[in-house]
Amino acid sequence: MYFINPNSATFEYVSPQCEDILGYLPDEYTAELCVQMVHPDDLQHVIDIQQRIANFSMEIVPEERMNYKFTYDFRVIDKKREIHQIHLQHFFYELSKNFLPNRVFCLATDITQIKVGGKPIMHIYNIKDGLNNLLNSKTNSSLQLTKKETEIIEFLIKGYTSQDIADAIGLSKHTIDTHRRNILKKNDCSNTSELFSLYFKK
Repeated sequence: MYFINPNSATFEYVSPQCEDILGYLPDEYTAELCVQMVHPDDLQHVIDIQQRIANFSMEIVPEERMNYKFTYDFRVIDKKREIHQIHLQHFFYELSKNFLPNRVFCLATDITQIKVGGKPIMHIYNIKDGLNNLLNSKTNSSLQLTKKETEIIEFLIKGYTSQDIADAIGLSKHTIDTHRRNILKKNDCSNTSELFSLYFKK
């Protein structure tokens, strides 16, 4: 496990077990080293996931940022040049007075014995009331959504931009933006944060 200060991009703590898995001492860990360790075929996917986590976090109600965890797995190359599959759990551990992340807590598990390779995929969990996978949760009955609108919201939850969604489902960015405006209007939401709060409400 480790704690990161996102403001300074520094590791404030790295558990000694990291050396057992990847061969690096706790005080050797830097942002640059972590990028170097990611398998070249997985690096862009990991960068995209980190961007989607940031996008999602900016869309939700700021006070609720600590209510979610993000998970994905990817390949890393250790100090001996051996490949490991790492399952990463990512939490916002501490927020500043304006609700921006001050510390991020991560749990990294070596799952090489059960899996190696495959495209890294992010999952989001609500940890306020237990581990309910939000990506598969039922939509609140008070929301009025078509099948296409539900699909768009689920992409937004994953941190996709309008252009990302357009590319994924073969529509124009203008069409996606129109869908987003219609979703907000017919559900009486002034912004995406309000929409997410309704969508995730049990």
